[in-house]
Amino acid sequence: MKIHNHLESNFFIGNKKALFYNMRMYMRLKNVDPFTVIPLTFHICKGIEDNEFKVFKKYYEDIEANKNTNGLRNIWIVKPGENTNRGNGITVAYSIDDITVRLKGR
Repeated sequence: MKIHNHLESNFFIGNKKALFYNMRMYMRLKNVDPFTVIPLTFHICKGIEDNEFKVFKKYYEDIEANKNTNGLRNIWIVKPGENTNRGNGITVAYSIDDITVRLKGR
């Protein structure tokens, strides 16, 4: 007998990335900002050339430009590419240069 923490035939709620995409799509269809419910997330697949990175970079620059008035700081959790788990390779980054270096390898 095997016991494990996976939901059989439910990839779309048992996989964190798939769950993120489904929640984001659902909230947008309901005209609700998904990041009022889930943490702000950028899924960057193709390194610094990815359109999602451009959206992230604009968000990062907005925080930097207004950090003295809004109190926000750029602290980001950077997770490695696909097919990794158990927290291997997860780092914390504080600068766009550090994030860019990590993404160039993708």
